[in-house]
Amino acid sequence: MIFNHDLTRYQYQLAQQFNPPQGDRYYTPLDAPEPQFPSITGVLGADPNSRNKLRSWRARIGEEEAEEITKKSSELGTQVHEALEKLVLNQKVVETELGQGLPYYTGLKKYLTHYVDNLYAAELMQFSHELQIAGQVDLICEWEGKLVVVDHKNWKKVYPDKISKAILQTAFHAICFHEANGFWPELLICTVGRPNGQGEFHAYRVTKPLIEKARSKIMMLRQQYYEWKNESDLIH
Repeated sequence: MIFNHDLTRYQYQLAQQFNPPQGDRYYTPLDAPEPQFPSITGVLGADPNSRNKLRSWRARIGEEEAEEITKKSSELGTQVHEALEKLVLNQKVVETELGQGLPYYTGLKKYLTHYVDNLYAAELMQFSHELQIAGQVDLICEWEGKLVVVDHKNWKKVYPDKISKAILQTAFHAICFHEANGFWPELLICTVGRPNGQGEFHAYRVTKPLIEKARSKIMMLRQQYYEWKNESDLIH
């Protein structure tokens, strides 16, 4: 399938990413040194329940094994995201080189080629003035004719709390889009690649209650993020 592109149709508050040797990844507006925004993934990771579960998991299996699993998971996620970006940009994807990422990619490819037509942004870094957070959106596109924000995940198992956090992430990107354009996408979609190659997706209609609930939750997590990192004098 050939995806149709219209990458200049909408406005975006573009950000640039920095990965300092020490400290967390942060973003700034494009071509500007300030303000410095934490990433949406970092903010969502500040949830105390998530941190407690992560600490318990690391203690149970040991730090060395936990680091190895985390590294492999990150590498797989990057690999699949890069392949999906090539797919929607109509570039060649050498599927035989994807290794363990192939079934995750295959499951997501099925949905993208079936439902997505017009592509407006892929792997775009953007920020929210209101929330003072930034991040990279996987897709802004038309999904069966509806304007949507899409976030890709690669999970062995799917839990409700994972879906909820993914929808918070897409809601954040919808807020960024609204700030830049003055109107909302119609749907938030989380696509999930699975190791069996099947995949799935979860779609939520953008409504005022959903956005207000997401905004409130993200702002609370942002405060918890600063408290957790104790670096409010470094990241504004």
